[in-house]
Amino acid sequence: MNAWTARWLARTSPLWLTLALSCKPKDGPDAQDTDTDEDTDTVLVGPSCGDGVVDDGEACDDGEANSDTAPDACRTTCTLPTCGDGVTDAEEGCDDQNELGGDGCSPGCVAESLPGEVEPNDIPATASPVTAGVGAMGGLSELDIDCWAVEVEDNGWLDVRATGPDGTCPPDLVIRLYDLDDDEVAMARGGDEEGACAHLNPSETEDAAYLDGGVYTVCVEGLLRSAVPVYRLVVETGDDSCLGFDPPPEDDPDGDGLANACDADDDDDGVPDTTDKCPLVSDGPATPIARTPTNGFIQDWMIAAGIRGDAVGSDGACDPSDVSRLGTDDATAVPSLGESPGGVPLRLWHEEDGNIAFADLSNAASPREVYAVTWVKADAQTEANLYVGADDGVVGWVEGVRVGEDEVCKGVTIDHLSWPVTLKSGWNRVTIKVRDHGGGWGLVARFKDLSGNNLDGLEVSPTGPARWNRNQADRDGDGLGDACDPEP
Repeated sequence: MNAWTARWLARTSPLWLTLALSCKPKDGPDAQDTDTDEDTDTVLVGPSCGDGVVDDGEACDDGEANSDTAPDACRTTCTLPTCGDGVTDAEEGCDDQNELGGDGCSPGCVAESLPGEVEPNDIPATASPVTAGVGAMGGLSELDIDCWAVEVEDNGWLDVRATGPDGTCPPDLVIRLYDLDDDEVAMARGGDEEGACAHLNPSETEDAAYLDGGVYTVCVEGLLRSAVPVYRLVVETGDDSCLGFDPPPEDDPDGDGLANACDADDDDDGVPDTTDKCPLVSDGPATPIARTPTNGFIQDWMIAAGIRGDAVGSDGACDPSDVSRLGTDDATAVPSLGESPGGVPLRLWHEEDGNIAFADLSNAASPREVYAVTWVKADAQTEANLYVGADDGVVGWVEGVRVGEDEVCKGVTIDHLSWPVTLKSGWNRVTIKVRDHGGGWGLVARFKDLSGNNLDGLEVSPTGPARWNRNQADRDGDGLGDACDPEP
């Protein structure tokens, strides 16, 4: 050390000591990285973020210019600006600092041009609106559901597809369609075929065409409620399902390929709907004679369903009651259309497959009973068996003769019971009484010969022992034909 240096240290030693002490390393895990100059024993401070020097482990360092709010700036953590940091940089259209789309900004920080969802929208009542032909964007967190409301014209159709944001088809989306009463009526899932989108197609989904006018709800979810960061909803509607869609059977009773909304004669009975007293039930001059079909099931009955108030029979809860309501004696009574056994009017009922669900005729609470009466015509005296399936207990008569009964609680099983009968030449009255103790409630019946062959082609008349004339009969003059009037 030379003389000049010694004199300088003597004058500045208090300041030098203070600086040396302030730079002394701290003990413990938060101690700052330091180094020591072996020649001078001077403590040197190590590199740090914000000193303007890009050190190891730092992607950038602009010193005081580091910012967490300025676009394209080095962040205060000495990291480069990136999508998801909440700052819209030059290469980004947006940055909302989340990983979901459908909120105006996609997970890739691209501004969404389509409308997005508004949470909460996980049930039909809170569905976000979507415009057909425009579509929308959405995003699903885990367990999330997005519901969208779309308006459809009367007799219109609805086509819905859920894709990725670029039109590709992720396999993990499910679409559910809800009707005007918010009941789920259809579902489509992506991934059933490789590369397939979730798609509700009105050409393949009968509940997506021939719709009543109103607002329908489409809900989207990830398969097993998985997260889907962003998806695109493509929605198209049309105002005329008559153009190119096959109608469901219940919307085409005459089977002519035209839905009722597109058909001037829904039941094809020769009477235009505008003047038909029963437009959905064939009862005009073109109606063929009622006969049992090739499967033998009796399709046409006169029925009083939902009778209540009488005690059960002697064998238990499902045993039909012993009370006669058709007249003095159920076996011999010859009822007429419009009479009301037990306060319930006898009405006509046609069941295409022969398997009657009495809940379609009555919502009376159980226990409840029903009478089903019809006439069948045999060309000659015939030994046969009457096969019956009923829910629950049942008793039957043919031409006043009690041919069988069963008091067991059970569901409807075709041909469950077999009762021997003799059909006389001409008309034979068939009367069946069914008691329901709860749950389902139904009847199916047919005749077979002793070899087990169906007796098809038997003429049937539910109104009495004569050829049934269904040509627009309206006995009570209320404008509804007997064939479709609940109280003829």
